[in-house]
Amino acid sequence: MADGAKLVADAKTEGWRIVGLDGTDSNTVSQLTAHARLLVAEEERELISRRTKQGLIKTRQAGKQLGKPSTIDSGTVRQIVKLRAAGNGTKVIARLLTDAGIPAPMGNTWSYSTVRRVLEREGVA
Repeated sequence: MADGAKLVADAKTEGWRIVGLDGTDSNTVSQLTAHARLLVAEEERELISRRTKQGLIKTRQAGKQLGKPSTIDSGTVRQIVKLRAAGNGTKVIARLLTDAGIPAPMGNTWSYSTVRRVLEREGVA
């Protein structure tokens, strides 16, 4: 809202116009109307955000997976968790997986950030 109000004020001060997608023109619309539209837009963004968050919660509660499924097989995940339990850090685990020739999900080498994400997903990080 504040950014939109500043934009309207700048346009008026500097003498340029703001034209909306519906054809409205800042020269023909009062400042009150412009601010009212900005408030409605802000409210709509908040409603969309709230509906999206509620939808994600319902989807998770229904047991559906969100996002792209992992391409890392469960045996490798167990190995990563085991290496972490043995006291190894993410960089060491990544190097050990690469040295062992275990295929990385992207490219030829494991990165510590991929190992970290696996551990976070497994609740071990």
